[in-house]
Order: sequence, then C-alpha cells, then structure tokens
Amino acid sequence: MAWDDELDELATYVKAHFGTEVLKDAGRRALATLTTLDLAEPVDAEEVIEGANGNFYDVDEFWEAVRRELRRLVTPQ
Repeated sequence: MAWDDELDELATYVKAHFGTEVLKDAGRRALATLTTLDLAEPVDAEEVIEGANGNFYDVDEFWEAVRRELRRLVTPQ
C-alpha cells in the first residue's frame, strides 16, 4: 500500500486543524507500533522505510499504521 487519496485527505485535515507537530507525532506513534525488519538480505528500497533510529520497517505496514493514527485523531470520541 502506498500513499493514497484517503491518507492525503486525513493528513491534510489533521495538519489544517491540529498543526504540523500533531501530524508528525502521528507518524512517530505509527512507527513505534511496528516491528523492526531483520534485513539479512537486500530488499527493494520501495519496500522499506528507515526510521530516525536507523531501523528498517515494512513500508506498507507503516502507511497502515499512519492511517490508523490519523483516523483516531479525526474520529469523535
């Protein structure tokens, strides 16, 4: 899964209503929920995302986690 229209709408909404820092925090929380990949063999750079900590994560799982975090922000409690 790559960036799509729903993610774009969610990110735009969150940034407009809550600010850039809240959007960044959602990405950080999403990354924190993922399991680090053990890259014993080379992989296509489009399949992974590197965290600030230098660890690699599955890019599809990352975008799904971002989607969950952004949905939480826009869903009335």
